[in-house]
Amino acid sequence: ERSGRKAPFVRLTLLDPFCARGVLDWGFGERVFGTGVDYAEQVLNTDDVVPSTNVPLSNCYCVDVTPAKSAFGLPATYDGHEWPLDFWSRRFRVNAEPRDFPAFWKRRCTELPVHDGTHARGTVRTIASTNESV
Repeated sequence: ERSGRKAPFVRLTLLDPFCARGVLDWGFGERVFGTGVDYAEQVLNTDDVVPSTNVPLSNCYCVDVTPAKSAFGLPATYDGHEWPLDFWSRRFRVNAEPRDFPAFWKRRCTELPVHDGTHARGTVRTIASTNESV
C-alpha cells in the first residue's frame, strides 16, 4: 500500500501456456507461473502436440477443458492447442448479455476470485460440457 492506496489485485490467466524456457529448462513454468500474483488460473488442454503445455501447474487453479471439445461440437481434427483460448472466449461470449455488457464487466471486476477451497492452487477442475462453471 502506497500513499494510502491499496495495492492492485493481480490476476493471471494462462491459456495453454508454453512452460519451457529455452531448450534446457522444461520445468520453468511449473516452478514460476502463478507465483507472485493474487490469483492464478490455467486453462489446460492435454491432447495437443505442443510440448510443455499438457500438465497442470501447481501454482494455479487449473481448468482442464480437454473433454469439453466434443460437447461444443468440434471435430476430432480440431487443433487442441487453440482450444483453451477458444473455450475462454466462448465462455465470456455466452455469459455476456449484449444489452448489459458494461454491467457484466462491472460484475466481473468487483467479484475478484480467491484461492479458496474450491479454487485452491494446484486444484484441477475438468470441464466436460457446455453448461459447467469454472
